[in-house]
Amino acid sequence: MISRVSIAALAAAGVMLSSASAQAADLGGDCCADLEERVATLEATTARKGNRKVSLTIYGQVNHALMAWDNGRDSDAYIVDNDNSSSRFGFKGKAKINSDWSAGYKIEIEVESASSVSVDENQDDGQGTPALRKSFLYIKSKTFGKLSLGQNSVATDDLSHDTQTSGTSKFVQPDIRYGRDFNLINTAGGNVGTEWGQLCGAAVADGDQCFDIGGRQDSVRYDTPSIAGFKLSAAWGENDYWDVAARYKGKFDQFKIGAGVGYSVWDGQDAGALAEETSFVASASIMHTPTGLFVNGAYRNNEVDFGATSQEMDAYYVQVGVKQKWNSLGATTIWADYMNAQDGLLTGEDRNQLFGGNVATSSEYDRFGFGVAQNIDAAKMQLYVIYQHNEAEIETVAGAVDGIEDFDVVVAGGIIRF
Repeated sequence: MISRVSIAALAAAGVMLSSASAQAADLGGDCCADLEERVATLEATTARKGNRKVSLTIYGQVNHALMAWDNGRDSDAYIVDNDNSSSRFGFKGKAKINSDWSAGYKIEIEVESASSVSVDENQDDGQGTPALRKSFLYIKSKTFGKLSLGQNSVATDDLSHDTQTSGTSKFVQPDIRYGRDFNLINTAGGNVGTEWGQLCGAAVADGDQCFDIGGRQDSVRYDTPSIAGFKLSAAWGENDYWDVAARYKGKFDQFKIGAGVGYSVWDGQDAGALAEETSFVASASIMHTPTGLFVNGAYRNNEVDFGATSQEMDAYYVQVGVKQKWNSLGATTIWADYMNAQDGLLTGEDRNQLFGGNVATSSEYDRFGFGVAQNIDAAKMQLYVIYQHNEAEIETVAGAVDGIEDFDVVVAGGIIRF
């Protein structure tokens, strides 16, 4: 039998529920006014897209490192932004036109407080100004391919890196990214009159780069759809630049394979001093997936016509290593590499500016290195340690430049992506 106290309690609860329902249904009540005020505040403080038809994605990465160096005369350690894969943020998006066609855009800003390619033995600040990496729009068809317009990578840009199966291009590249602006020093402590980067000194096409021949510039670029792993690209840019490239990535049984070739022409860039610069680059990569063993290689020929004379550079790169998940954090990658560039100094605009006005007649650059990188999957992060040893030989009209000191660099840092 239900007591009078229980009946009274139930009645009181019913009255409270009825009152709460009435207040919730009263759209003019204080609770709704407060809710509307909170919604208005959120709308005023939240970043919004300009429209609902085009998507917006914000992305980026931060890559900082401690770079310790020894040029044979001095040594020091700098905190740098790693230009091998620089700190940056960007915006990208796309809109679907129909089942075959879409359109999109990308804007990417590089932010480096002290670039690893700009610091030298005299200053540790380097390049600190934000720079526009990319700003282009595109229209894309699943059937006909993709056409892009604006500041973008040309067809040959990053060819030797895009085709790698190991992913090590995030940490180390064939090009000189660590200590590029440091001067060569001889045993007497003097300045030879050139920088390490100039030993791969292309005259105009992304100068001081051994393999990255095209770079980014205002251009029109076309990419075919991927067909059985193959993709063709072509670009035409400002100042009569054009290039073509072919890339391939695929799998065969237990092997991952990547390869690419590219050719570029930069014509009449330098008002009489330079007539034409042509480059050919090729790359190949293979990984045995069960063991993680891999080999990467690249080759570049660069020919520069200065009008009365022409010069050529040949550069070679090989890297061997292993990538395996030996711990719960993520994959670990260990590698060793070697790079050689012959007569790269002769193809640069500074080839005749050695100390004392001496003129170079040949040059050879050798780099040996090794490193280890550890993925931390839970944080979308990678930690790395890299060592590189650089050597150079230069011949001039007055004879060999004696006693050029070797240059050693150790880089330890991390990349985190968002």
